[in-house]
Amino acid sequence: LTQAGYNAVFAAINGLLAEGLAPADRTRAAGIFSAAAFLGTAPGLLVAALLAENVRAMLLVVPVAALAVIVPLALRMPDPPLTARLPAAPRTPRRWLRAATSSDISTAPFLAVLAMRFLFSLQLSAGLTFALYLFLSRWSLAESAAVRATSLTTFTGVVGVVAGAVLLTSSRWRSTRMTPVLGVALVLLTAAMLGRALAPALPVFRPSTA
Repeated sequence: LTQAGYNAVFAAINGLLAEGLAPADRTRAAGIFSAAAFLGTAPGLLVAALLAENVRAMLLVVPVAALAVIVPLALRMPDPPLTARLPAAPRTPRRWLRAATSSDISTAPFLAVLAMRFLFSLQLSAGLTFALYLFLSRWSLAESAAVRATSLTTFTGVVGVVAGAVLLTSSRWRSTRMTPVLGVALVLLTAAMLGRALAPALPVFRPSTA
């Protein structure tokens, strides 16, 4: 349910980018939204680090705060005008499948982006799980200390993502072909993941996460 809601938010944001912004503004807006999405994990990470011994409080503080902020914003923000009237949603599974396979959803670029988003989400989850294993089993930290260390090192990763997004969207690179930039970024990401896997201590693990 959480993952479905999370992706529903991104579907709405993508619709906003396509319908509510001029093409020249979409690259910068996409970078800002990506940075904000990762920055939004920071409160949860900090709460987990501060309340590592109290699981119930750790899990409840951020959702309650988010509801208090997001619901009033959602009620007050107006929808942008649509450029064209959208077709009615299909009423049967067969018609929905036919509409999906005959629309932009079935195109190669969409499927490629979907696959990349899935792999990045998988990498984030696997990275958190590996960090907990590393701190608990290999470095023999106590459970609360391992949760705190995982939260703080993941926070450094959030800082790295936000810094990268700001750098790319505010520089001349955003007007060039992004394929070489993506290739270099994937090479650096691979090197950083190897640094995390082979790190003997936190002073190596934390910069690799960033």
